[in-house]
Amino acid sequence: MAWAVLAALVVVTPGVISQARAQVPAAASAAHQVGDPFTVHDIQVDVTAANANAARDQAIAEAQARAFQELFKRLAGSGKSAPKLGQADLERLVQGFEIDEERASAVRYVATISVKFRAQATRNYLLGQGIAFTDAPARPTLILPVDETGPSPVLWEDRTAWAGAWEDYKNPGALVPLLVPAGELPDVSTIGAREAIEGAPGPLAAIAQRYGAGDVLVARLMSGQGGGVRIGLARHTLDGGAPFTDQVAISPQGGESPEALLQRAVAAVMNKVEDAWRQVGTIQGGAEATLPVTVPLTRLEDWLETRRRLSQINLVSKTELLSLSRTSADLILHFFGESEKLAAALAQRDLGLIPPAPPAVPLPGMPAPPPVSSSWELRLGAVQAVPAAALTAPAPGAPAPLTSSFGRTPLGGAPRSGTSF
Repeated sequence: MAWAVLAALVVVTPGVISQARAQVPAAASAAHQVGDPFTVHDIQVDVTAANANAARDQAIAEAQARAFQELFKRLAGSGKSAPKLGQADLERLVQGFEIDEERASAVRYVATISVKFRAQATRNYLLGQGIAFTDAPARPTLILPVDETGPSPVLWEDRTAWAGAWEDYKNPGALVPLLVPAGELPDVSTIGAREAIEGAPGPLAAIAQRYGAGDVLVARLMSGQGGGVRIGLARHTLDGGAPFTDQVAISPQGGESPEALLQRAVAAVMNKVEDAWRQVGTIQGGAEATLPVTVPLTRLEDWLETRRRLSQINLVSKTELLSLSRTSADLILHFFGESEKLAAALAQRDLGLIPPAPPAVPLPGMPAPPPVSSSWELRLGAVQAVPAAALTAPAPGAPAPLTSSFGRTPLGGAPRSGTSF
């Protein structure tokens, strides 16, 4: 089942979200900082040329080309091949670069370089090439690394090598921010290894709220064949529903240390997590749809916050404000792709898409009931499941389901099969 369905099932209230974020332990707060997805760090180059200046110029050009390859994998997924750009096209996309470390001789240049790309220019290029991608970050995922390679499972009792590999994992600009718990006494009293393995809904929800996480990923390390490892994965949402599971197997490479093996295992798990998120946030040029919505307001800050969150959703290409009053805002959302992806992307920003209520049926001999609104609602902080039937099949007398401007995708169409993780 795709992440789109997973995200749409999360039930959150504004109070829970604000309380959970206020309680995030200091040791994990840095993981909440979402890096710029259009900046690629730690590109290492080593070039020899006729002289130092030529070597430096070649190294910078090589770093920019390799950084675009990394950026493409981050936005479009590892299963696609990045197009090879000419130097002129590459320079139009690059905003700048920073040399983190460098060493030079008369003919050799060695450096570590970070490259920043122009966000809108890169989006326009990918859309023009018909390449599906996403640059919108998901909610943070909290990892619970359970080590089952010994006689009994370990989560908090010791700092295992498995927990250390997750603590050492760094991927600035990742689309799914990672939270590694501090292992403090409140963590230990909230959930244990056995509860994590069994997927106990109460403790999982409590640890997620403690860290302000959107999902909890239980990663169970087990011994594999030939000195390798197996990782059993179960991702849980805040509503305590059935977990989404998968498994990763990593075989050792020649001369590889146990620490390096575990680092590769962590990277492989996070690749799966990021690929699953791309199932929700991916956009592709062509089919743009519109959806009229009403945003209930109790204060001006509600509208400002709603507008800010909409601006963070890359599926939404434009918001067209029709009217604004003290109690509501009427607008039209312009978005790319399938409408169920829009609902899931809105849920990732704590925005609930609520279908209009069906019209009341008058009782015989009674006056007609007052009319009800036929507009969809976009509620700040009200993320909840919306039955697919309510999105696609109107009740008697209700307005027909909204479709894309190409007439192909009904709003909230039937869930599509996808990755199970």
